[in-house]
Amino acid sequence: MTTIRDLGDRDALTVTLRTSIESGTATGPRILAATTPLTSRGGHCGFLGGEVTTDDEIRAQITRNVEAGADLIKVMASGGALTPSGPRMWEAQFSPTNCA
Repeated sequence: MTTIRDLGDRDALTVTLRTSIESGTATGPRILAATTPLTSRGGHCGFLGGEVTTDDEIRAQITRNVEAGADLIKVMASGGALTPSGPRMWEAQFSPTNCA
């Protein structure tokens, strides 16, 4: 069996697909899903809904992801090309003060 890993979606869509595959109503690979990736305000892939700033917001988003069925937590540690107004690929999105 093939396994894929999805590192970010909106509204846990990948978990919904995984459930359909596991129940036999859809055909597909085994899916490991991250659900909503954590990112800084205005950061890389913020449009997926995981913008966080404080430690409490980070913890709350992780809790929401786990409750939604996440197998892993994706953190957008740096910027990326999908978000032109966000940080560059080599720029950190989080500092040690909000990752304690």
